[in-house]
Amino acid sequence: MNYIRTHWNGEFSLRRSFWVHFLVLIIAYYYIGQWIRLFLYAHPEAFVLAVIAHLVVFWLILYPWQVVGLLRACGKHSVTHDHPLWARAVQAIVILSFLGTLIHLLGSIQLLAVYKNKINNQPEDRLQAKYALSLVRNERFIHLRGTIDFGVTSDVEEILRHHSGIEGIILDSPGGIVYEGRGLFMLIKKHGLDTYSFRSCSSACAIAFIGGARRFLGEAARLGFHQYRLDSDRVQPFSDIESEQQKDLSLYKGQMIKDEFLDRIFDTPQSEIWFPAQTDLIAAGVVDRIIPDGELPAAGI
Repeated sequence: MNYIRTHWNGEFSLRRSFWVHFLVLIIAYYYIGQWIRLFLYAHPEAFVLAVIAHLVVFWLILYPWQVVGLLRACGKHSVTHDHPLWARAVQAIVILSFLGTLIHLLGSIQLLAVYKNKINNQPEDRLQAKYALSLVRNERFIHLRGTIDFGVTSDVEEILRHHSGIEGIILDSPGGIVYEGRGLFMLIKKHGLDTYSFRSCSSACAIAFIGGARRFLGEAARLGFHQYRLDSDRVQPFSDIESEQQKDLSLYKGQMIKDEFLDRIFDTPQSEIWFPAQTDLIAAGVVDRIIPDGELPAAGI
């Protein structure tokens, strides 16, 4: 409690108040938020609770404590130093951070509103979902067909929980919800699954595909990429599409995709789709091998 009170009263040095109590906590907030979006999006109740707790703890409790203590440290620094330039710079940063915080809060509230709308509009009967999941080849592979829609990650996770011998997943989808694509990416990567497509796999589907330990395309299959769009009919002025694209670029880099390819991956407008040649996909490390349509390699090959 003394530590908390000391910062609140501005009794720490300005340097410590800024770098440790302000900047480090802001960075921690950012990375915790990314973890929540990547790992909990497919679990509605946990996601909503985590986002609300995240906002309350950081912006309604920690942020006021950070800012008040920092501004008081600025005041004391100005009194005890002849050159208050550093204090003025920190005060300007605090003002900018407040504006950024307001925009972020509005964006997070929008995200929860859109998410709640999706939950409310889920079909009660899973048979009405926009995607289909089946087990093929002696239950060694999952086949996903249709849109990467809300709930698909949790459904695939449920299949993996009850079938320990699954080696890969076949993805034939035009795309869908980016967050679900990321959820599949993480799930596929976690279980070390190979990914396949024998028709077409675009947009959010391509995110999932790149999560594969080994990645295979059928001779007639294509992978499609384009810029993201807002996943709602509502206007979302506080959503940052560029930020969302950067998150997935970081995932792709972790899968050893070449930078030359990544530089082009979001060049195509969201109304169009870029289908790279299969030879380019192999050269860039996106695809490991082209295989005959419908042929699934044996384990270990």
